[in-house]
Amino acid sequence: MPLEPGVRLGAYEVIAAIGSGGMGVVYRARDTRLGRVVAIKLAGEAAADDSPGRRLLREAQHASSLNHPNICTIYEIEQSDGQLYIVLEYVEGQPLSAVIPKRGLPLETVVAFGLQIADALEHAHAHGVIHRDLKPANVVITPDRRAKVLDFGLSQRIWHDGAAYSATIPVTQPGTVAGTIAYMAPEVFRGVPADARCDLWSLGVMLHEMAGGALPFQGHTEFELSSRILHEPPAPLPAHLPQSIRAVIDRCLVKNPDDRFPRAADVRAALDAIRSGRAPLDAAPPRPARARRVVPYAVALVAVGVVVAALVAWGGRLRFASSSRAIDSLAVLPLENLSHDERQEYLADGMTDALITTLSKLGAWRVISRTSVMQYKGVRKPLREIARTLDVDEIVEGSVLQSGDRVRISAQLIKAASDQHLWAESYERDARDVFQLQSDVASAVATQIRGTLQPRDQQRMQSRAPANPAAYDLYMRGRYHVNQFTIQNTNQAIGYFQKAIDLDPTYGLVFAGLADAYYDLSSVVASPREMMPKVRAAAMRALQLDEHLAEAHTDLALVSQAYDYNWDQAEVYYKRALELNPNYAFAREMYGAYLSARGRFAESRDQFKQAHTMDPLAPRAEVETAMPFLYQGRYEECAQQWRGMTRTLPDFYPVHAFLGITYVQQGRFTDAIAALERARQLENVPWVSGWLGHAYAKAGRRAEAARILDDLRDRAAREYVLPYSIAIIHIARGEHDEAFKWLDKGFEQRDEQLTMLRVDPVFAPLRADPRFKDLLRRVRLDR
Repeated sequence: MPLEPGVRLGAYEVIAAIGSGGMGVVYRARDTRLGRVVAIKLAGEAAADDSPGRRLLREAQHASSLNHPNICTIYEIEQSDGQLYIVLEYVEGQPLSAVIPKRGLPLETVVAFGLQIADALEHAHAHGVIHRDLKPANVVITPDRRAKVLDFGLSQRIWHDGAAYSATIPVTQPGTVAGTIAYMAPEVFRGVPADARCDLWSLGVMLHEMAGGALPFQGHTEFELSSRILHEPPAPLPAHLPQSIRAVIDRCLVKNPDDRFPRAADVRAALDAIRSGRAPLDAAPPRPARARRVVPYAVALVAVGVVVAALVAWGGRLRFASSSRAIDSLAVLPLENLSHDERQEYLADGMTDALITTLSKLGAWRVISRTSVMQYKGVRKPLREIARTLDVDEIVEGSVLQSGDRVRISAQLIKAASDQHLWAESYERDARDVFQLQSDVASAVATQIRGTLQPRDQQRMQSRAPANPAAYDLYMRGRYHVNQFTIQNTNQAIGYFQKAIDLDPTYGLVFAGLADAYYDLSSVVASPREMMPKVRAAAMRALQLDEHLAEAHTDLALVSQAYDYNWDQAEVYYKRALELNPNYAFAREMYGAYLSARGRFAESRDQFKQAHTMDPLAPRAEVETAMPFLYQGRYEECAQQWRGMTRTLPDFYPVHAFLGITYVQQGRFTDAIAALERARQLENVPWVSGWLGHAYAKAGRRAEAARILDDLRDRAAREYVLPYSIAIIHIARGEHDEAFKWLDKGFEQRDEQLTMLRVDPVFAPLRADPRFKDLLRRVRLDR
């Protein structure tokens, strides 16, 4: 008997019936305890192979293990007066079956809904659950256009017998068929064991129906329909549909399950390629490379970075290619924040940074640095174009989604030249385990490329996990703010790092982040004399806790070079940093500057060029490739290179500044002033103002030089100003006593520009002065 409105089932008051069928009756109800609207499902009529109560219990057991934004949530299972029922999330909206018009849905809608359903299936399959009755009537489209998969009444647990998603029992008992025939895979009618690819067939039927407005197989009787599913090709899709979506649907609807997409993640990757414009609309996406299947199983936390081929982390499966592929370069594009919540951007960016850093440590290939890849955040461009710009062989892209206390990363590896999807996978963990989550993904990508990870590779990728998982979350928040490159964000980052240290004072990576933040503030808001000891203390503590942190070694190199003037020790730290992470572009830039300061120009240029290949879209890295020419007096080569950059980087102030400095050395003072004025318009920093004042003085425009000098002195009384910026104006004015006064002040404050005393051409008028030789001795550049 149907339940009338107002009837109580335990704490739930029935409002109205909203659906019924062989699997049960569903009511909208009110939870009288929490005041929320829920759905209540009661058992339907018994089937030949099952009892209503057993089916209802199975649905609750299977669906309750799933937690995904595109799957209806199970709250609890209850019994009242002998009536068993489950309480579910009430999903407001229309069934997909009511949304599909006869002419089909627009392509972008088909892809959007298909992506969400594929995501839901991947989550369910990763947790060992196949749906078995996927159809438009069991998918609700909410008012905000989110697809929600419902009704796991026929779902089946997957038994892991060595083949991914394999089950050891038939999906139906002999003589019966469970589910909706129009959406059933051919193998179901043959009575073969259940497989997740049956769900992918059903998804293909739904995609066909959404795209074309009609089912791919139709018949007047169940026998005729099943016969066509078994033996006939699907009905043709409308001619206006592009080949890319046809190829996805056709591959889902291949009769032999071995020739279908192997996983829902692969369907999602193909649809995502269409959505983002990477898959040409008139071409079929290539099939993912065949890979050996491995047994999925849950594992506990393991040492960071040590993930073997058979490992599965909370249902995430690692599938490895049978042989390695020789590649020279790799880019990890910014992971997409699927929550679209700006408060979770730090998580997506943090995971991107972690993947780049971990993969960079192997050194077997060139990995593009964060600065360059982040320029593609939120940008939809064909992967081939991105690969050409970055000059890479393969690309990793993916997404991050945090829902409640679960975090999922979906990643895929793509051969850039052909847009071929080589591998795709999803990984999910508790939010407290995001450190291990990123480690799992990095190890899987590395193994896909290398074939196997040698012990040395594993050691290189290894980094100690935090004792307190919340410390890693705070660390990622801190890194996110450091990477915004503003004083306010850097100070916020320091706050996050300090909180992380309070939670876990044994976590070295946080101290390395703190050292980086302090260095970013040095010479900007405070003198190096104040900030560099803080950099040293944080970096030393980082290395005491984890000796393998390239960032901390680089920070100590900077302290040794610019604060202690211990040049030999600085080089030891630089070399160790690059040994630990050969792709650390910032370390190569700083080592390049070090080598220029020592007069080793050929080595310096090599380091700058390598940094530029690792960070090809970072303007600073490109500008620095000409720096050794400046210090060697090869001014025309400098000018030629930097003139070209003013056209490609018209709004990057350093390129205009360095061009102006070069013109000063050439005696082209009018051109120098124009370039330096343009640089100051773009960024009014003391260093540029100092050089503009120097150029004015050299050009005989003493009044303009004096005004800049007075302004810099006033600023120096209120805030930190590089003493170098004031000294070089005095040099141009011939006021050597004043120049040495400010250079001595620079020595006391550890002005980093003094590290270039030996090679900076601005100091040429002072080199014969004994005071200059004494200054060289004090900064230990006299030998």
